[in-house]
Amino acid sequence: MPTVTRLQSTRATNGIAKPQLKDPREQKARKLAYFGRTMVQVCVGEDDRQEKFAVHDTPLRSHSKFFANAMNGSWKESDERIIKLPDDSPETFELYIHYIYTGKLAIVAGEGVVDDDRGTRQFVAQLKALAYLYVFVEKILDSACKNDVVDAMVACVRDNSKIPPLFVVEIIYNGTAGPCSARKFLVDVCARWSNAKYFKDRRERFPVDFTFDVITKMLEYRKAGPHLPKSAPDFVNGAQYYDTDGSKDAA
Repeated sequence: MPTVTRLQSTRATNGIAKPQLKDPREQKARKLAYFGRTMVQVCVGEDDRQEKFAVHDTPLRSHSKFFANAMNGSWKESDERIIKLPDDSPETFELYIHYIYTGKLAIVAGEGVVDDDRGTRQFVAQLKALAYLYVFVEKILDSACKNDVVDAMVACVRDNSKIPPLFVVEIIYNGTAGPCSARKFLVDVCARWSNAKYFKDRRERFPVDFTFDVITKMLEYRKAGPHLPKSAPDFVNGAQYYDTDGSKDAA
């Protein structure tokens, strides 16, 4: 083993603290090589709205059953290294790419962004992005991301004390095939906190399934009497809505 000479104390002799040393080191396990060395091209959207993304195939495979199947050798996409998603939004896929590389949902506005007096603009923008992302990740079978999206929805509603707007309900109910965690969350929020004003003059726009689900949940609460049933959500986090096909650590 090479001889190691210890440095003398770096403490300032005049009593003035020296600037903190910036240390760029980190754990070996976090090397970008984890993402693999092969790329796949994902074409999202169509015509003049199409965008092409070059993405490492390892995180795509590990997060999404859809992408894993597309690159398993039996699909032509595996040979061509090109996957086409003409019906999806480049903006939503861009958000998903950020998630599979960082584990974070980049939807919070930066400092200096001006919102309205009640903070409604950013609340609406965040829920809109989350709703479209949820529909996308349900399509590509990424349970871990779905759970994180629901967590973000819960945090957004809890922090702003607002009910999700109608168009968020439309995105989720029109974009999902049946019962799912996002639908359950929206129903719980509306059954517990909405009022007649929320539904008035817009009843034709509400998805029929949503209206039925909310009425059913309201009747469940009424049956429990003056106190909410033990099964009523506390909205501390989204754990009660997690996809049973996978956990937040699935990926």
